[in-house]
Amino acid sequence: ASVFATAGSMARLLLVTCFLAVATFSHAFTGTSNTRLTPSRRQTLPTMTTVTFQPSGKSVEMEGGEKLSLAAYRAGVAVAYNCKSGHCATCEVKMNGRKVRTCITNVPRRGKVTVKTD
Repeated sequence: ASVFATAGSMARLLLVTCFLAVATFSHAFTGTSNTRLTPSRRQTLPTMTTVTFQPSGKSVEMEGGEKLSLAAYRAGVAVAYNCKSGHCATCEVKMNGRKVRTCITNVPRRGKVTVKTD
């Protein structure tokens, strides 16, 4: 009877060890011990967006969520600034046909963006 008790204890110990290894492994890649990606977690994953400035034609790859003004800087495109908080509209451009202010507008999380600076 003691052989079966020891085998049962070993099986439980092995099961707990495997569970902890999976939890630790998933935490290393997702930042949590939960292996499922919920909709809110998907939004935090980095995604790249191509930002193209017109009329210069310069493009830059940006991580979604970064400021559009940073994209202009990285692409070497001059955009006028004044307040840097969105109040004065000096930095206003058209992104995909809509007027936005580069100092407060974030780059979309995926896809391609065209920015007209005239």
